[in-house]
Amino acid sequence: MRTSTTTTTKRTSTTRAQIKKFVNIDMILKQIYQRAEYFTQRYIYCFPNQKINAPLIKSIYRLLLIPDNFVQSIRLSNKALLYLIVHLKFAEKGIHPLQEQAYEKLQAILQYQQ
Repeated sequence: MRTSTTTTTKRTSTTRAQIKKFVNIDMILKQIYQRAEYFTQRYIYCFPNQKINAPLIKSIYRLLLIPDNFVQSIRLSNKALLYLIVHLKFAEKGIHPLQEQAYEKLQAILQYQQ
């Protein structure tokens, strides 16, 4: 009897920890998207001629806002990876000062993605 209660308790606490982890990750991702949008708007306000490059700039900020300790554990979908690779690798250089750093971080994510 006692063993089954202990097993159930362990399973429940593990499930709770997993749910809490997912909630925290979802909140962090939501904040990353919000902050990337905010920084993009600020950048475009200062450099209005860059408005056509808004999706690229937003991708740069999204990548740079990912915490370094998440780089190893983050799993991006193939669609998201393709989008980022196209935006950062094949985009015109010099659009944003942080473009090269974002590309380097994308390379690190791709390294752990495999």
